[in-house]
Amino acid sequence: MFSAEASEERCTTAPSPELVPVGLVRRKPGTEGSGSGPRQDVNDRSDVASSFPGVAIAAVYGSALAGRSRERPGVAEAALRLTTRLAAVPARGGKAELRRLFAPRGYAVSAEPHSLDPAIPAEGVTRFFTVEL
Repeated sequence: MFSAEASEERCTTAPSPELVPVGLVRRKPGTEGSGSGPRQDVNDRSDVASSFPGVAIAAVYGSALAGRSRERPGVAEAALRLTTRLAAVPARGGKAELRRLFAPRGYAVSAEPHSLDPAIPAEGVTRFFTVEL
């Protein structure tokens, strides 16, 4: 994770994923798919790419999410106002679909559609949104 901004009031971070293709196909000895069998180079990562951000968040913020901090235990116990901005979220059902997904979980949802061509607004919008929770 890169911290673009870090102060007592605000911290802005951005993930920097580094995928190692060989590491994606290696498995522990004795597990299905281990060894040099014909299926070792086959993986489902292109179909489950959305799991990578969750894994990255857990790896970087796991102790904070669990409410633990060796350095600042008082901060870990305090409620924090957090904002997440996702730059390209597909939603065929538009803003209504995004609100249906996130609002019942207690999130305030802001969603702005991406233009097909910002220079020509009449072209319309894509099914992708910048979403802020």
